[in-house]
Amino acid sequence: MNDTKKAKWLIGSSAVLLSAGLLTQLNVKGTTEDNTTSNNQQVIIDQSKVSKKEKELLQLDWTNFEITKVPTVKQDRQTRRS
Repeated sequence: MNDTKKAKWLIGSSAVLLSAGLLTQLNVKGTTEDNTTSNNQQVIIDQSKVSKKEKELLQLDWTNFEITKVPTVKQDRQTRRS
């Protein structure tokens, strides 16, 4: 094969691999809808097995609850012995 045919095959095969990779990353519409409905469903809790403190916590508004990671501060101090 000459160089132009090799280049065309290389570009064509890389385009096929790229498009296949992108298509595998996309979600099907049905599965996305199923995931959102399962995330929005509330869990039914047996009230007879819940302690008083847990009942108080359940009464709080947890809609805007976000977990944030506080960065740790590293100090470069050394002791007298080191």
